[in-house]
Order: sequence, then structure tokens, then C-alpha cells
Amino acid sequence: MRILEFEINPVKIRYYRKRLSLTHSICLTKMALENKQLELFSMLFINHLKGLIMSKFKKALLCSIAPMLVVGMIGVTTQAVASGERLYGRFTKDNELYTPRDYREWVFIGSNVTPNDMNDGAAAFPEFHNVYIDPGSYAHWKKTGEFRSGTIIVKELASVGTKEAPSGHGYFQGEYGGIAAMVKDAKRYPDKPGNWAYLGFSADSRHGAIQEESACSACHQQSAAQDQVFTQFYPVLRAAKP
Repeated sequence: MRILEFEINPVKIRYYRKRLSLTHSICLTKMALENKQLELFSMLFINHLKGLIMSKFKKALLCSIAPMLVVGMIGVTTQAVASGERLYGRFTKDNELYTPRDYREWVFIGSNVTPNDMNDGAAAFPEFHNVYIDPGSYAHWKKTGEFRSGTIIVKELASVGTKEAPSGHGYFQGEYGGIAAMVKDAKRYPDKPGNWAYLGFSADSRHGAIQEESACSACHQQSAAQDQVFTQFYPVLRAAKP
């Protein structure tokens, strides 16, 4: 078993946890702490204690390791429950965002479409844009009315499907077409305007690719109502702003 494959696959850890050595358990527990994966940390912590009990060195190890793990768990718990403190997203060494897998569980802030029918058959973005913000940053927004460093906004693309429904004529979503994202991070993107990076994701990509400023940033800087975010089109954000 390779340690690294468990960092993003808790299911495999649950399957193999009875076969984990003490070294594996310690390494994985450390990974869980660093990535603030509270549920995974708890499972590993319990698994680790079981291993200690079965070890002939259980007393010595329990005295030396368990207090450290308990303190770590308390720290992770405090960070996880502190409103607005948790950071979302994982990044490559080049600061490119790994493809978020759970963004549909984030806060949905709106959906817009500029159909070809209303743009002489050549809309720049003819698909629906379903937009989500990570929960921690939404909590921060509700408190401060600002987008914190660490904010991730995901734009999910969906084609225009049918134009008829039982309720009448209109534009209704068709098929999923991928995602794009914008990330505000002062440490990762100190030279980007507003510390915002824009990322495109190709089909089945593991991570996004940072776009040139002319591709997205220029328009956002010129036309977005606040801090490169089109809050004028998202009543959810406007209503939550203090």
C-alpha cells in the first residue's frame, strides 16, 4: 500500500485500516491533521489506539503518543467548528487548484445565462453558469462583507437544453459541461490583481490551469461590482452582506 493514495481516499483507508502498521497509522494521522480532515483523523485515532492496546509496548507508546494526538484532535476540532476559519481546496506545488469534488455541497449563490438567441447567435458564454462559494468564505462574507484570502468560487457550466416547460417558454438547463474557478489567496497569488487567480478545468483533469489575465481577470476587474465578483448578479450575496 502506498501512503500517498490514502490522502484523498478515506474509503480505501477504511477498507485497509485493519492492515495498517503503526508507521502507516502515524503518517496517515499526521496527514489528516495537516489537511483538517476531522472525520478521517477521528477514525485513525481510534484505529491507532486499538493498535496500541494490542502492542506489547502499549503502555509506553500510549503515554508518549496519545497525549499528542488528543491535543491535536482538540486543535483540529476547534478550527473545524470555528465559523469562517476552515479553508477549502487543495493545490499543486504550482498553486493550481485540484478539481473540487464536493462543490455542489457548498453555498449556491446564483445561476446566469446569456443565450445565443439574445446575442445575435454568438454569445460569449451561451451556457448556464451555476455558481458556488465555499462555506467558510461565505461565513466570512456574512460577518464582514468581504471576500477573505482563501475564497474559492466555482462556476459550473451547463448547456441550454429545452426552451419549453409545463410552466411556459424559457431557457432550461441541459447537460453538464465542466467547471471553472476563481481563487483569492494573498500568499499563493501575491502578484495577481486583487490576489485573484482564474482557473480553467479540462475534461477529467485532476487540477485546473491558471488563466492569463486577459482571459478572465480583465473583465472582472472592469465590470464586477465588488472585488472582482459580480455581486450585482447574486442576490444571495447581497442579502447576506452585513
